[in-house]
Amino acid sequence: MKNKHYWAIAIIILVLLGGYWLLTQNKQAGAPENSDIPGLEGQENFESQDQTSENGQSTATNQLPTSTSALAISTQIAGGSITIDNFYLDEPGFIVIHQLNNDGSLGAIIGKSGYLGQGSGQDLLITAKVSAEQQYTGVIYKDNGDKSFNSNSDNPVLQPTGKPIMNNFQVGN
Repeated sequence: MKNKHYWAIAIIILVLLGGYWLLTQNKQAGAPENSDIPGLEGQENFESQDQTSENGQSTATNQLPTSTSALAISTQIAGGSITIDNFYLDEPGFIVIHQLNNDGSLGAIIGKSGYLGQGSGQDLLITAKVSAEQQYTGVIYKDNGDKSFNSNSDNPVLQPTGKPIMNNFQVGN
Protein backbone atom coordinates (compact mmCIF):
# COMPACT_ATOMS: atom_id res chain seq x y z
CA MET A 1 0.00 0.00 0.00
CA LYS A 2 2.88 2.34 0.82
CA ASN A 3 4.38 1.80 -2.69
CA LYS A 4 1.09 2.88 -4.32
CA HIS A 5 1.27 6.21 -2.48
CA TYR A 6 4.85 6.81 -3.67
CA TRP A 7 3.83 6.08 -7.26
CA ALA A 8 0.81 8.40 -7.02
CA ILE A 9 2.96 11.20 -5.59
CA ALA A 10 5.63 10.65 -8.27
CA ILE A 11 3.01 10.82 -11.05
CA ILE A 12 1.52 14.03 -9.63
CA ILE A 13 4.96 15.63 -9.42
CA LEU A 14 5.76 14.63 -13.01
CA VAL A 15 2.45 16.04 -14.25
CA LEU A 16 3.06 19.34 -12.42
CA LEU A 17 6.62 19.61 -13.75
CA GLY A 18 5.41 18.85 -17.27
CA GLY A 19 2.71 21.50 -17.04
CA TYR A 20 5.19 24.06 -15.74
CA TRP A 21 7.60 23.25 -18.55
CA LEU A 22 4.85 23.66 -21.18
CA LEU A 23 3.82 27.04 -19.75
CA THR A 24 7.37 28.38 -19.73
CA GLN A 25 7.95 27.19 -23.31
CA ASN A 26 4.88 29.11 -24.54
CA LYS A 27 6.04 32.32 -22.83
CA GLN A 28 9.52 32.02 -24.39
CA ALA A 29 8.11 31.52 -27.87
CA GLY A 30 7.43 35.27 -28.29
CA ALA A 31 5.70 36.80 -31.27
CA PRO A 32 5.07 34.55 -34.24
CA GLU A 33 6.83 35.12 -37.53
CA ASN A 34 4.67 36.73 -40.21
CA SER A 35 4.46 33.36 -41.97
CA ASP A 36 2.67 32.08 -38.84
CA ILE A 37 -0.04 34.76 -38.99
CA PRO A 38 -2.93 33.51 -41.13
CA GLY A 39 -5.36 35.84 -42.87
CA LEU A 40 -3.48 39.11 -42.60
CA GLU A 41 -4.62 40.17 -46.05
CA GLY A 42 -7.99 41.87 -46.38
CA GLN A 43 -8.60 42.43 -42.68
CA GLU A 44 -9.27 45.73 -40.93
CA ASN A 45 -6.55 48.35 -41.35
CA PHE A 46 -5.36 50.67 -38.57
CA GLU A 47 -5.99 53.96 -40.38
CA SER A 48 -4.76 56.83 -38.21
CA GLN A 49 -6.05 55.25 -35.04
CA ASP A 50 -5.50 57.10 -31.81
CA GLN A 51 -4.72 54.42 -29.23
CA THR A 52 -6.34 56.27 -26.34
CA SER A 53 -9.71 55.89 -24.70
CA GLU A 54 -12.07 58.72 -23.78
CA ASN A 55 -10.36 59.12 -20.39
CA GLY A 56 -6.92 59.52 -22.01
CA GLN A 57 -5.65 56.07 -21.04
CA SER A 58 -3.77 53.97 -23.57
CA THR A 59 -5.78 51.23 -25.26
CA ALA A 60 -2.90 49.72 -27.23
CA THR A 61 -2.16 46.12 -26.39
CA ASN A 62 0.80 43.90 -27.00
CA GLN A 63 -1.20 41.99 -29.60
CA LEU A 64 0.07 41.88 -33.17
CA PRO A 65 -1.93 43.97 -35.64
CA THR A 66 -4.55 42.06 -37.61
CA SER A 67 -4.03 43.78 -40.94
CA THR A 68 -1.38 44.43 -43.51
CA SER A 69 1.02 47.28 -42.83
CA ALA A 70 -0.22 48.39 -39.42
CA LEU A 71 1.27 49.73 -36.22
CA ALA A 72 0.21 50.36 -32.62
CA ILE A 73 1.76 52.94 -30.33
CA SER A 74 0.52 53.44 -26.79
CA THR A 75 0.87 56.59 -24.68
CA GLN A 76 4.55 57.50 -24.35
CA ILE A 77 6.53 59.21 -21.59
CA ALA A 78 8.17 62.55 -22.38
CA GLY A 79 11.85 62.08 -23.13
CA GLY A 80 14.22 60.90 -25.83
CA SER A 81 12.62 57.74 -27.21
CA ILE A 82 9.40 56.16 -28.49
CA THR A 83 8.45 52.49 -28.23
CA ILE A 84 6.39 51.04 -31.08
CA ASP A 85 4.25 48.44 -29.30
CA ASN A 86 3.86 46.28 -32.39
CA PHE A 87 3.83 46.53 -36.16
CA TYR A 88 3.40 44.58 -39.37
CA LEU A 89 4.90 45.63 -42.71
CA ASP A 90 3.73 43.85 -45.84
CA GLU A 91 6.82 45.13 -47.65
CA PRO A 92 10.19 46.46 -46.41
CA GLY A 93 10.29 49.99 -45.07
CA PHE A 94 10.57 52.24 -42.06
CA ILE A 95 8.49 53.58 -39.19
CA VAL A 96 8.85 57.35 -38.99
CA ILE A 97 7.76 59.63 -36.13
CA HIS A 98 6.27 62.99 -37.13
CA GLN A 99 5.04 65.94 -35.17
CA LEU A 100 1.45 66.71 -36.11
CA ASN A 101 0.54 70.20 -37.30
CA ASN A 102 -2.43 71.98 -35.69
CA ASP A 103 -4.66 70.91 -38.60
CA GLY A 104 -3.69 67.22 -38.11
CA SER A 105 -1.39 67.06 -41.14
CA LEU A 106 2.10 65.56 -40.97
CA GLY A 107 4.70 67.95 -39.60
CA ALA A 108 8.43 67.66 -39.03
CA ILE A 109 10.11 64.25 -38.87
CA ILE A 110 11.62 63.82 -35.40
CA GLY A 111 12.70 60.16 -35.49
CA LYS A 112 12.83 57.04 -37.63
CA SER A 113 13.52 53.35 -37.34
CA GLY A 114 16.28 51.62 -39.20
CA TYR A 115 15.42 49.53 -42.26
CA LEU A 116 12.71 46.98 -41.44
CA GLY A 117 12.12 43.91 -43.55
CA GLN A 118 8.70 42.54 -44.36
CA GLY A 119 7.01 41.03 -41.31
CA SER A 120 6.05 41.75 -37.76
CA GLY A 121 7.79 43.01 -34.66
CA GLN A 122 7.15 44.52 -31.28
CA ASP A 123 8.76 46.81 -28.72
CA LEU A 124 10.75 48.68 -31.37
CA LEU A 125 12.67 51.59 -29.83
CA ILE A 126 13.04 54.77 -31.91
CA THR A 127 15.13 57.73 -30.76
CA ALA A 128 12.97 60.86 -30.83
CA LYS A 129 12.64 63.74 -28.36
CA VAL A 130 8.96 64.08 -27.38
CA SER A 131 7.12 66.33 -24.95
CA ALA A 132 3.58 66.46 -23.60
CA GLU A 133 2.91 69.82 -25.29
CA GLN A 134 3.04 68.43 -28.85
CA GLN A 135 0.95 65.92 -30.88
CA TYR A 136 2.75 63.03 -32.62
CA THR A 137 2.11 60.17 -35.01
CA GLY A 138 3.97 57.14 -36.30
CA VAL A 139 3.82 56.55 -40.08
CA ILE A 140 4.84 53.50 -42.10
CA TYR A 141 7.02 54.31 -45.13
CA LYS A 142 7.82 52.01 -48.05
CA ASP A 143 11.53 51.63 -48.86
CA ASN A 144 12.55 52.69 -52.38
CA GLY A 145 14.97 49.74 -52.51
CA ASP A 146 18.15 51.32 -51.11
CA LYS A 147 17.50 50.25 -47.47
CA SER A 148 18.14 53.80 -46.29
CA PHE A 149 15.41 56.26 -45.29
CA ASN A 150 15.06 59.31 -47.52
CA SER A 151 11.96 61.46 -47.05
CA ASN A 152 12.15 62.57 -50.71
CA SER A 153 12.09 59.08 -52.24
CA ASP A 154 10.57 56.80 -49.59
CA ASN A 155 6.82 57.36 -49.46
CA PRO A 156 4.18 56.68 -46.80
CA VAL A 157 2.27 53.43 -47.29
CA LEU A 158 -1.29 54.40 -48.17
CA GLN A 159 -4.69 53.02 -47.24
CA PRO A 160 -7.16 52.37 -50.07
CA THR A 161 -8.62 55.79 -49.14
CA GLY A 162 -5.29 57.43 -50.07
CA LYS A 163 -4.41 58.39 -46.49
CA PRO A 164 -1.10 57.26 -44.94
CA ILE A 165 -1.09 54.34 -42.51
CA MET A 166 -0.40 56.17 -39.26
CA ASN A 167 -1.03 55.93 -35.55
CA ASN A 168 -1.43 59.07 -33.43
CA PHE A 169 -0.27 58.80 -29.84
CA GLN A 170 -0.16 60.90 -26.70
CA VAL A 171 2.80 61.82 -24.54
CA GLY A 172 2.50 62.06 -20.78
CA ASN A 173 4.93 63.59 -18.28
